[in-house]
Amino acid sequence: MRRRDGERPAPASRSAHGLPGRFWAWAGTASLSVLGVQVVGFAMGWAATGHGPLLAGLVLTASVVPRTLLLLVGGTMADRSGVWRILLAGNGAMLLASLVLALLALRWGAPPALLLATALVIGTIDAFYLPAAGALPRLLLRPDHLARGLALRQTGQQLAATLAGPLAGAIYGAAGLPGAALLNAATFAVLLALLLHLRRRHPEPAAPDVGTSPWADLREGIVVVTTDPLLRAALLLVAAGAAFVLPLTPLLLPLLGRDAGWGPQFTGLAAGTVGAATGLVAIVVLSRGAARRPGIAAAVGLALAGLGAATLGATSGHAVGAIGGCAVLGLGTGLFATHMAPLVLGSAPRALVARVQALAALAQSLPLIAANLGIGAAAHAVGPAPVLIATGSMLVLTAVVAATSTTLSNATLPAAPPRQEAAAAA
Repeated sequence: MRRRDGERPAPASRSAHGLPGRFWAWAGTASLSVLGVQVVGFAMGWAATGHGPLLAGLVLTASVVPRTLLLLVGGTMADRSGVWRILLAGNGAMLLASLVLALLALRWGAPPALLLATALVIGTIDAFYLPAAGALPRLLLRPDHLARGLALRQTGQQLAATLAGPLAGAIYGAAGLPGAALLNAATFAVLLALLLHLRRRHPEPAAPDVGTSPWADLREGIVVVTTDPLLRAALLLVAAGAAFVLPLTPLLLPLLGRDAGWGPQFTGLAAGTVGAATGLVAIVVLSRGAARRPGIAAAVGLALAGLGAATLGATSGHAVGAIGGCAVLGLGTGLFATHMAPLVLGSAPRALVARVQALAALAQSLPLIAANLGIGAAAHAVGPAPVLIATGSMLVLTAVVAATSTTLSNATLPAAPPRQEAAAAA
């Protein structure tokens, strides 16, 4: 991986092989805020279903549309104004929005107008907050710590996703939508306090004078990503992974479970197997580090995911084969994610890191929208099992193309510096 713009590594921790305490604190607190967001999202979705399926779909769309449309604007603003400033503003806005939601829901319940307006506000905040949050590890970590740091973040988010469902059900049953909104506000209050502390101790390097318009900076981000060979290849691979991997567990697996007569319990166990295997890979990368050739590792991950999907489709009538396919799918997904994330983040020019993170998010969300529609239609026409086999085949083909790409296969992650160099930087 190339070092860009004369960038200096973030200060090292006392150990050249361990993550600094500041990053553990941020990753843990950020995972707590993810838990809060998922709990309030469940509560809003459940309240919306009480008004009918049309409103439930509208509430989901109301959060997705502004996030998708404004992501690149948010990344541009983070690069222009500073990551810390956007993070603090986003945290404050989410805290305020959650408190307002709690107060209004306590007074008027969950009318459609409140749910739709809140979804629009949250989606807009996310568009600015997510690119800045994605760029923050570059400020807190040395380049050779990025893979471990992002694996830690993924592990925390996986744990939050696992706990969110049962916790959301319990909180909604006990305190309704106001209780869920207050929990979300509390998690963002804790995160805001930590970010204020971290910003004082680890200020962001001063940005150069901005002499261009925001729209020119936005275009610059697109031009850099589309003309840089490594970033272009990496984001194309991210888009392919999003199109063929992301619909498997939330869309095809439930369809397969219903078609095969598994029932919700076994289908949930299968989905949990995918998540557990993905989390296991993240834990291994956190403890032992990533492969030095992330492009090759990501290609192997896609091939494993394809093999798992095809196995799941071919053995849907056999419990052992289905669980085995889910495990392989999860291992491949984890291997892909834990190597593509540090490759993209570490390859971004320092001045454009938030814009690159925004484009990486778009590279996932836009293909996913089309893939969900196409895969859903195909499963309706021929059944989920053949679609799983076809999707697995496409993943293996994508892995072969990625492995034969000189740009991706030659990309490397930074090695740890010598101990004396790390000690001098501490």
